[in-house]
Amino acid sequence: MNKQQLTHRYWVTVEKTARGFNLGIGTDCAGHLKDFIQIGVNRLEQEGHLDNNAKITEAEEHLIAFVGGMAYEAKTQNLHELREFTFFNAKMRFCPLWPFC
Repeated sequence: MNKQQLTHRYWVTVEKTARGFNLGIGTDCAGHLKDFIQIGVNRLEQEGHLDNNAKITEAEEHLIAFVGGMAYEAKTQNLHELREFTFFNAKMRFCPLWPFC
């Protein structure tokens, strides 16, 4: 799998996970999530895991958990979408989280 394909796969995972919580992704948050994904994909490449399905899946599970943490934060605030502050609150709680932070 190349980096572009994996980046797309992980973005689709983020969108599906958010939708699973009946949440959208705010424009103030989307860029942070895309950067977060890119950091993870770059690290997977650096560690030689782009062809390692187990590591790709492990990273994807971590990403789903992270978005779930964001969703929890959004729901406690009665929001209808993930926002920038939900990203940073989840990042404070979850990081370090391989391979994203």
